[in-house]
Amino acid sequence: MSVFQAISTSETTLKSLELRSTNWRVFEIDGDQHQMMKRIVSSLQSFLLHIETNEERDEDEEASAEACAKLFGQGRPFDLFQSMPHLQVFRISIEAWNENARRVNLKHVVGQFCWPRLCKVSLDGLETTSEELLQFFQRHAETLRVVTLLNIQIEQESWPDILEYMRTALKLEGFVFCYTYGDHWCFDLASEIEAYVLKTLDFSFHELVKACQWLLEP
Repeated sequence: MSVFQAISTSETTLKSLELRSTNWRVFEIDGDQHQMMKRIVSSLQSFLLHIETNEERDEDEEASAEACAKLFGQGRPFDLFQSMPHLQVFRISIEAWNENARRVNLKHVVGQFCWPRLCKVSLDGLETTSEELLQFFQRHAETLRVVTLLNIQIEQESWPDILEYMRTALKLEGFVFCYTYGDHWCFDLASEIEAYVLKTLDFSFHELVKACQWLLEP
């Protein structure tokens, strides 16, 4: 936190901030520090947050993930995120090594907020519903150009409708999808994703899945 105190004191204007391999407890700060952080991030155009729920590998990850999800549910992280009105790039990754660990809910990350200039978003390791994800896309339909969805926990049967909405309502230039947990059901989605990409984007399905080769395995 001393780094941010120095930034605040120097009145430096931040345009980009990346917090990698961050412990979720970084949000357990008092009111004055939280307000300081809100002032610092208010000018951001690009923000990356990568959280490891068990960074030290020496604690019960399921308990740590539960505590992380509870903290996000209390609203402190979202209050910080909505203090970034100029955001154009938003990337959040909450990494859990245990597939059964509780996940942070998308609604506790984005709420009902709209970032009016958001053009690139990457969501990794969250849980959500089709309604919440579609509402997020609807709020940003005019500006979103690149979407990355990694390890999103959602009801499987909702993906065709979500992909169809993305194809017809969004003006995407790039889309990446990957699920590395229990990927047996992802093979059923390959045809849906291929149809979406071929109808929507200016590159082939096989180019898309270079980042997720498991989709091509027999």
